[in-house]
Amino acid sequence: GHDRVKTNADPSGAKVIGTLNNCAGGVTPWGTYVMAEENIHGYFSGELPEGHKEAANYKRLGIPEGAYEWGA
Repeated sequence: GHDRVKTNADPSGAKVIGTLNNCAGGVTPWGTYVMAEENIHGYFSGELPEGHKEAANYKRLGIPEGAYEWGA
């Protein structure tokens, strides 16, 4: 498994359980189903401490540090 998908439902991190913001899915010519997810915008924000292991990922994904959003 992987640390990023470890949950109480699967502490081994071997299964991805659930999805978020599904968009543009459909059946392939081979009879399987493919689904895309999008819009991580707004789910990650705030400031990371100096040297945090996620800092490179924030930069790679274009997530600005110190970004805050409010919505209704």
